[in-house]
Amino acid sequence: MPEILVDVNASSNESYFTATDFLQCISLIKKQKYENNISVCVALPTLNEELTVEPILIKIKTLVTEGLIDELFVIDGGSSDNTVKICKQNNVTVYKNDDAITEFDGLRGKGIQLWKSVMLSKSDIICWCDTDIQEFSIKYILGLIAPMILNKDIKFTKAFYQRPLYKNGIRVADNGGGRVTELCARPLFNLLHPELANVIQPLSGEYAFKREVVEDLRFSNGFGVETILLVDFYRRYGMKGFAQVDMNERIHRNKSLQELTKTSFVICQVLMQVAGSCSSELPSTLNISKTRSNDQSKKIQNKFHTIDLKETILPSIMDLRLQKMENKVEIYFVRHGQTAWNVAKRFQGHAQSSLNDNGRSQALSLSNTLEENNLKFDHVYCSDLIRCIETCSILDSKLSFESVKYREELRERMFGSWEGKLHNELRIEDESLSNFSFSWSELADLAIPGAESFDDFNNRIMSVMNVIGNIPGKVLVVTSNGFLNAFYRITKSLPMSADLPHLVFGNSSCSKFTMEPNNINVHSWDINLG
Repeated sequence: MPEILVDVNASSNESYFTATDFLQCISLIKKQKYENNISVCVALPTLNEELTVEPILIKIKTLVTEGLIDELFVIDGGSSDNTVKICKQNNVTVYKNDDAITEFDGLRGKGIQLWKSVMLSKSDIICWCDTDIQEFSIKYILGLIAPMILNKDIKFTKAFYQRPLYKNGIRVADNGGGRVTELCARPLFNLLHPELANVIQPLSGEYAFKREVVEDLRFSNGFGVETILLVDFYRRYGMKGFAQVDMNERIHRNKSLQELTKTSFVICQVLMQVAGSCSSELPSTLNISKTRSNDQSKKIQNKFHTIDLKETILPSIMDLRLQKMENKVEIYFVRHGQTAWNVAKRFQGHAQSSLNDNGRSQALSLSNTLEENNLKFDHVYCSDLIRCIETCSILDSKLSFESVKYREELRERMFGSWEGKLHNELRIEDESLSNFSFSWSELADLAIPGAESFDDFNNRIMSVMNVIGNIPGKVLVVTSNGFLNAFYRITKSLPMSADLPHLVFGNSSCSKFTMEPNNINVHSWDINLG
């Protein structure tokens, strides 16, 4: 196999590939694709692309002939030129945005086209590519799908490239393109999501996802779609399954400053919303400069006009599916209240520790919230550890459970000789741990004397969840932080070592997990309900 991975930074979980390297190993990619029974869809969003769409279709169809692509279709946003005609002349299926899927009828924009294309496709990998690219090459598709075919742990690939700037058809700068990225998106990412600062082209329109991942992400209807997909992926999956692919150079039509102002505005809307900086009711109107005249008085009078650019956040495909499902399992996971051992940073595991005053207050506050929301549970399960039993008892005093089933399988991971010890004690005892923060990702790869292995821990978790997730209805489960962290990673098919900085199950927090009965693959999480 050719050496195609040009750089992997293990400390930051970053992977980089070069697209042209995959051109040298097509036979290997095909072999892996067929051996692992992986299907691939390429969905192309179009809107008035008659000048560039045909050569793109011709090149991609060679990959269909090679057996590397199983589905190829166009989803058109309402072209008024010959785009649709050209696609049909090339025997490519065309879906029109308004006709394809009935949900959110009337919404316009690239994002709604991509969102609908997920439901229109059936493949394991979904790849999108903008259709205004000049001098198109199959590297744009091959470079995105190959890493996921060759590496099962990669879930999301995104292109980066040099973007030259053209004016009146003349190349005036090698790196003058990507103005929205450099002047709007990148500064905002650095402010609101500094963890994503190393994403080279956060707004690139060429990317691919594993189906089970993209069905779990929210979209927006317009040009903010790349922004919300990237942020949502990071929050749900971390960066270990993300890879960037070098496409060298991308030539396309450069937009006017007025067009870029609109694009920047919708990206600001989406980034602020997903960062929690504003409400779901986003400002949607923008004052934008009118075309200027040489007449100085006209420059001053009526200089601006207002346009509406509302960006709507679309639910994930999985959430939409579960909303429509009549019989589903709604599991409300509660982490036990705070203990003195939590405060001291002492390993608890299977050792017994009681709630402190703050922990009891936390549990009481949660019981009031659940009562105010009129939540009635068909079944209640609780770990048999004292800190969980005490939490459940406080909830029971308000909510009056019919019965509680105590299960040993709901316990925290057993930490062997570490149980009862402080973090600082362990750092002193073992010099190799002197710089440890004892984060989840650090513990996942560490051999702890006498501790329960992650394989055994995960098997224990799934044994009880196969029981709890069997019967439709509302279920309350009181357990521990480790159980919840491990189960989350299991549901997302993530390694236990996955670093998920935004995944925090606070003491006495309540997180909702919704699933199809007996099918953990159809699920959604709502972490730390308000």
